[in-house]
Amino acid sequence: MVINTLKHNYYVIHKLEENQELEALLCKEVTPQEGKDPDQRYRVIRLKNLPLTYQVLPFFMELLNSREFTDYYDCFSKDGCLHLVFLQQDYPLLVDKLERERCDLRERLEIGKKLLSRILMQNMPDFILYDALAKESLCVSPSLEVAFRYSLASLADYRTIGISQVRQRLVPVFLALFDYELQKEASVDIEEFIEGLRIRDYRSYVDIYREYDGLYGRLVSGGLIAKIKPRTFLFRLWDRIKSLFKYMKAVVAALLLIAIAAYLIYTIYNQPVDTATVFNYNQIGTVWIEE
Repeated sequence: MVINTLKHNYYVIHKLEENQELEALLCKEVTPQEGKDPDQRYRVIRLKNLPLTYQVLPFFMELLNSREFTDYYDCFSKDGCLHLVFLQQDYPLLVDKLERERCDLRERLEIGKKLLSRILMQNMPDFILYDALAKESLCVSPSLEVAFRYSLASLADYRTIGISQVRQRLVPVFLALFDYELQKEASVDIEEFIEGLRIRDYRSYVDIYREYDGLYGRLVSGGLIAKIKPRTFLFRLWDRIKSLFKYMKAVVAALLLIAIAAYLIYTIYNQPVDTATVFNYNQIGTVWIEE
């Protein structure tokens, strides 16, 4: 099957996925343009939700003018449906690479840096990036180049997804990258970076990249990788005791305040009886007064 357009002719290799909203096809160009890789694959996404298509059509037509988002290759209407074309790389998924290969820390740090670099270079819309960071979409080449398999699963939320949602989507990516170090509590720098992704209000992806670049520089350029070792059981136990002690201090302080309040209430309602001398008016000196 061939999809013919005014500019390109796409040969359909096979269907990648299909649901009520869209259909994704793996394609290649029948006659690649001069200078193009003849083996380049493309992911052609056919939008089936017509009301949504009418909303996003102007947006994707304008996006073709982007000089940065080079993974977005083409956009055309065919058989009443909008078709969006993205570059598709046949790299292994990151999650598979981490499960099957024993990647050292330097290699995983490099993957994280190239991921954030690619995010900056492509400068794609947030809702597209959000889906591209899913575990079934994030790919890594043998030379550690990062690529995305675009899905547009969250297209209906294109107006509401922003950097805050993308930032949270980055958390599981870095948790997977540094799972060993986090389990062994081997690097405070890595822990603080991931915690920052969770709670910090980053204004741009440049800020996230700078934060990670600082981490990368301290560990790689500063030669700290060799010093990162799993903390011993005794060190981890001592950390637990210290954190528990901080918690206990708050509990003890609260109990002390309760005890003071209870004591004050008790003293108010239990005033001591006046034990002053009671005068005997039936006797004056040695003389008794008969009633």
